Formats: sequence, structure tokens, C-alpha cells
Amino acid sequence: MFNENFPTENPAAFENGYVQDLFRKMQAGQNPASKWQTLLNNGCPGETTDGVIGNGPLRKELEERGLPVTVTPGSWIESTVSTAACPYTYTQGHPLHREYGQQRSQLESALDVIRKENTGTTAAKHPVQLVTMNIGANDIIRALGKCEAEVKAEYEATGDSKYNHPPYYEPEHEGHSEKDARGGCAKGHVGEIFHHIFGNVIAIGDAIERGGELALCTGKKSPCTASEKAVNYDSPFKFLGFYDPYGSVFEETSNACQKTPSPAACNREIVEGSLVLDAILNIDMNELIEEILPHGCFANPEPAFNPGIINKPELEWGEGAFGSLVSTGHGGKPNGKGGIEPDPSPLGTLQKYTNMANFTTATNPEAVNDQYKGKNGPGDIHPTPLGYEVLANTMQEQCP
Repeated sequence: MFNENFPTENPAAFENGYVQDLFRKMQAGQNPASKWQTLLNNGCPGETTDGVIGNGPLRKELEERGLPVTVTPGSWIESTVSTAACPYTYTQGHPLHREYGQQRSQLESALDVIRKENTGTTAAKHPVQLVTMNIGANDIIRALGKCEAEVKAEYEATGDSKYNHPPYYEPEHEGHSEKDARGGCAKGHVGEIFHHIFGNVIAIGDAIERGGELALCTGKKSPCTASEKAVNYDSPFKFLGFYDPYGSVFEETSNACQKTPSPAACNREIVEGSLVLDAILNIDMNELIEEILPHGCFANPEPAFNPGIINKPELEWGEGAFGSLVSTGHGGKPNGKGGIEPDPSPLGTLQKYTNMANFTTATNPEAVNDQYKGKNGPGDIHPTPLGYEVLANTMQEQCP
């Protein structure tokens, strides 16, 4: 959607998110006692857990209250961290569904909304009754980007990478390719990456639920006047977890793979080991949300997007018009005439629910089913409209 609308990026073109889908489902199912009247989309595309907090007075306040929002100087992850608030709007100039005002961060804006809507006379008319959050994936993407850059530089210099060898791999199972090395890098730094995300989520959750108790400010000045003091939030807080876009997207149909007993034998994750790492992230985040948020609930979409994690790998990769990875291109199987014809077999979940197998016509002119006509780029981690609906269903089912 971003590439289709570039450079104007009207927010009205982005109405297929899980937030909108969830709100519509809640409105359709509400009873006379419920009050689902207004959706406030406070999202910022591409945001990280650091950017949600921002680099204003609020970050300093959280640090002073002992919340874990700092980065260890000299740590591997340090260079991937940016505390600048919402670059999508403040740096790139794109509009949001709801502008934050005063150069606020997403969290500062959320605290301001809760303060305004849940106090005084407005609290009886239209209080904030549900907060949802989905954050952390872009932190991981930035870290994976650093892994890719490190591995590429090492291969260009020496033809190998330290991430193919111990301690990133066991001696008897060392890596042998750039792909292996990227996986070794991800596994080697996963603890540091997850720890950083968890620390920020703790701070964000505490700020929302205990903003008044912590005496936080919602504006750009600290200390602040009473009119900008945060308040506590004591209604449901739902956190949407993570699916793995780097899982088993494709069936490999090279000649070597065709000789194996089963096509599934050639079904490999784009980032080796990412499926299990994502499962660990969801398990730990679930425990964290339940521990730190009295009104929190965690919804895990991984089984729906990545059935391999529940021992149904054949549902994850499929084949389909976009699902086969072949030596001559993407999007189908060789037709014997130097071209590629679409594969009529079923799509897998990562192909139906994400844009990871949505390739440009420039990559494969024969991909006649390319619905975006070459505008969407070589694969995208974001959900399709159907994928967003699956995310909304997951949240509604697991956090009723």
C-alpha cells in the first residue's frame, strides 16, 4: 500500500489494519451496555519500541523512575537504536491517522489522550476503554539489518563470516553460506535484542497503566503543570504478539530439491531458526504482559501465520502462483519455453496472510497474478488485508 500511494501517503488509503478490523468486529458484536463508539488510531508506521517512547522529557522521567529504557554503551545493539519519535511523520513528512502535536512521541500522545478522555466530565461521556499495542517487530528488523550488513562485509573481505562458526554454531554443525551466517548472527544476539524490547515494553506498559502514580508528564516540558499530568489507566490493555515473516514462505523447486523424497524437505526458513526464536519471543512476552500489566492480555498470532510451530508445516509454505522459488525467477514453475507459468496449487499461510511472496513484475514479467502490478517491491513483511483480519480475529478470540 505504501508504494502504491507514494509520495502522498494519505492515511485514508490505509484502512486495512488490525485496529480497524478489530473495531468493526467489536461494534458489530456490542450489546446495549457496551460503548464502542470511536476508534482512535494512534499508530506510527515503522515505529520501534524506542521511538514509541521518544527522546523527550518523558524518556528522562522513565529513566529517573528506574524503568529499563537505557541502552548499554558499546553493546552490539546500540547502533540499531534510535530514540527519535515517529520518523515517518517528523522526518519523512507523511501524515498520520491522528497527528500527535507538539512533536510528541506516540507514548506521550497516548498519555495525553487518556488524561483528557478519562478525567472530568468527558470520563462519563467517552472514556478510553481499550488500549491495543503491537510493537517490537521493527526493532528486530533493524537488528537483522545489522546482521545482514556485517555478514556481507565479512564475506566481501574474507569469503566467510565469524557467524558460521562457534560460538554461533556447534563445531559439528557449522554454517557454510551467507544465509547460514545471518541465522548465526540472529541467534547469537537474540538475547540482547529481546532483552531490549522487553525493557521498553515494561516502561511503555507501566507508563500507560501507572502514569498518574509515576507522576509522568504528557507534554514536552518536565516538570509540568497539573493540566499535563498523566493519569492511571485501569481498563483492558491488549498486546498483539508476533508472527514470523521470515519463516517457510517458499517451496524450493530446483532440480536438486525435486530429487528429494518430499517437497517439504526443501522447505526452508528465510532466516534459519527464526520460527523457534519467534515462538520464544511470544512465550516470554506473554509472561511479561501478564506480570507487569494488571489489565493486560497477550494474543499470539504465530500459530495462525506459522503453522509449522504447531507441527503443520505444509500449511505454511504451500506452493501457489507466488509460492515457488525457482532458479529462473519467482512466482511459478518453468514452462519449458524459458518462461514461468503460475502454479495453481494452494497458497500457504505466509503467502496468503503476508506480502512476503508478493514480487514485482520487474522481477518476474510472467507473474500475471501480480495484483500490485510491480509497485509493491520484492516481498514485504506486512500483512495482506486477509492477514490483518486474521490478526483481529486472533486478538478477539484470545483476549475477549
